[in-house]
Amino acid sequence: MKTPSIMLSGVANEVQRSEIGLAVMPPATETYLPVRHDVALNMIEDSMNQHGYHFGEQSHALWRDGGARYFGMFQLLNGGSNPDFNLMLGVRNSYDKSTSLTLLIGAHVFMCANMSYSAAQVMNRKHTTHIMRDLPALIDEQVAQTSMYAQIQETRFNMYQDHKITDTRADRLMIQMLREGAIQSAKFSKMVSEWYDPSFDHGTKKAWRLFNACTEALKGTPGHDMPKRTMNLQRIIDVEVGFEDARIAA
Repeated sequence: MKTPSIMLSGVANEVQRSEIGLAVMPPATETYLPVRHDVALNMIEDSMNQHGYHFGEQSHALWRDGGARYFGMFQLLNGGSNPDFNLMLGVRNSYDKSTSLTLLIGAHVFMCANMSYSAAQVMNRKHTTHIMRDLPALIDEQVAQTSMYAQIQETRFNMYQDHKITDTRADRLMIQMLREGAIQSAKFSKMVSEWYDPSFDHGTKKAWRLFNACTEALKGTPGHDMPKRTMNLQRIIDVEVGFEDARIAA
């Protein structure tokens, strides 16, 4: 199944990977050293390959001032056979100091091609003087944790699939999702419809169904906004089912 492409929603231009290196990069200063989008991505892909992961379907978007901001999403393949999800990688970079070079890891749910991101960023590095010296080790250290993340996410989703939720409780949780930024007000009614009359079979009324109701409603959300919302979503449902991510608890 194809990884969902980045949703443009009028804010970005979806491009081919070969085009991301053409974005106009500003000159470096004594304290600021921008890293080319394509250079950073090649370093990340090399590290992923060394740890047994390969890019499958991928999407790329540029926006602002000749491509100053980049966001990419990648399906990660390593021969896994989990029937419910595989891993995704999100990469952000900018030339206008709006964001650090960031790696985000997440889950791609097969049934309806939904996306969600972990409650923790994988890596976040500012474009300061020694970034090129530090990047190889930083990327390799974080990519090495990918398999551990996969195990954590599988445990999380198993708990979602086991935890029953009444309609009354689901209604309260959906209001909380709206209040805490997991879902936009414009998409709230779609989420409610997906809970009561889902487009795909996500089983009986359990946390897994509610999770997918929200991520299904989030389709069309700009790619750069998706991680923040699904991190909020997972935090809310984690509390509901009693799941605790040891990486965050520590």
